[in-house]
Amino acid sequence: MTANSTLLQRYRDAVTRSDRLGMGESLDSRLMSYRQRVEFRLERMREMLSVLGDPLSATPIVHVAGTSGKGSTATAIASILTAGGYRTGLHTSPYLQVATEKLQIDHELIAGGAFATLFEGTLDLLEGNGFQPSYGQLWMAMVLRWFEQEAVDVAIIEAGAGGRFDLSNVVHPVVSVITEIGFDHTDILGSTIEEIAWHKAGIIEPFTPVVAAVSDRTALQVIAGEVHQLGADLHRIIPTPGDFRRTNEATARLAVELLDFDIDRDDIEDGLSHDRLPGRTESVQLDPIAILDGAHNPQKIAALLQWFARELPHTQPIIVCGFLEAKDARAMLHTLAETASTLILTEPFIEGKASASAGRLAEIAAELDFVGPVHVETDPNAAVAVGLELARRTSQPLLVTGSLYLIGNIRGRWYPDDAVLLQRTSWPHQPKPPNRP
Repeated sequence: MTANSTLLQRYRDAVTRSDRLGMGESLDSRLMSYRQRVEFRLERMREMLSVLGDPLSATPIVHVAGTSGKGSTATAIASILTAGGYRTGLHTSPYLQVATEKLQIDHELIAGGAFATLFEGTLDLLEGNGFQPSYGQLWMAMVLRWFEQEAVDVAIIEAGAGGRFDLSNVVHPVVSVITEIGFDHTDILGSTIEEIAWHKAGIIEPFTPVVAAVSDRTALQVIAGEVHQLGADLHRIIPTPGDFRRTNEATARLAVELLDFDIDRDDIEDGLSHDRLPGRTESVQLDPIAILDGAHNPQKIAALLQWFARELPHTQPIIVCGFLEAKDARAMLHTLAETASTLILTEPFIEGKASASAGRLAEIAAELDFVGPVHVETDPNAAVAVGLELARRTSQPLLVTGSLYLIGNIRGRWYPDDAVLLQRTSWPHQPKPPNRP
């Protein structure tokens, strides 16, 4: 067995073991409401971190929440700080292809062997102290513990769904960032903008600066109310309609400025020039053009298509799309159908989450009076193969979107999962140009 195969097996064993953790310890049956359950898990998370020595408690942290743009904004902040010479930890979620994507320092993913060691050591230590961590609790413990071990100068932490009750909300940031707010995860965050904004505003810390790149007035009022109540300091970025990259970059610039680190203008420009996130308006080949974007709510789909029309005017893309069952597929298909020349409908795969039926999506497309060809191909990679062939024949670009998990399913066609892991980058070197069917 080679060194690489041994490392890959250790990594896979750790991921398999982590996936089995699920929701962790059984909850007291008296914890009936969602709020009671998540508050209990947050408190247990704090107890676990205490056992681990409260990692990263003395390190500056930027906490980023929002519905759209939080991953890209977090990555941009980290890239600027790295360019400025600071050892910068970055945690984003979810990962696309390999779990090590969620743990990186200065653009480099954690090594597969180090990941396995971190996982085993953290879980053993917690279990040895009587804890049964959930998947999410273990991950947050790993993130903070690894950044502490690696002595980062600053850490950028992306929140998951929501913010107030997210497990990342055990950190105490020196700057909080809230990106655009819209409708997503309504099953747990609520069905109104006020409710969703209340969850996002939960990351705000007393007497600390807050950057809000939020256009919705109602959401802003909720955030401003939280800021006032906690004596924090609100700094607004007015989003640029149809240009989310400009908005994300402006948000990152302001967040870095508020950190009050020694960063000059050249560092900022250098950092932004190296800022990229896999699966977000990502061009993976040129002949034919193929673009991947994990837009997974109506707000993101609309912004993506505005970007697409600006970057590739006078085109009608072949669109491969698939959604999770919990998402508003009808609203997203309605917007996509206005741009697509052809729809190829598929089903993203992720353990433990149901996908919307590709057949049902075809029915919705018909109900929306989409007049172009519709193909149903449940296997994501087969769907992309069909899309590439059609794109080649019609000289139209291919766009793959609708779910980050879908992007994770198919991105290995251009950047193999094992290469991402072994080379510790989402853009490993390729022996052949990534433009073959």
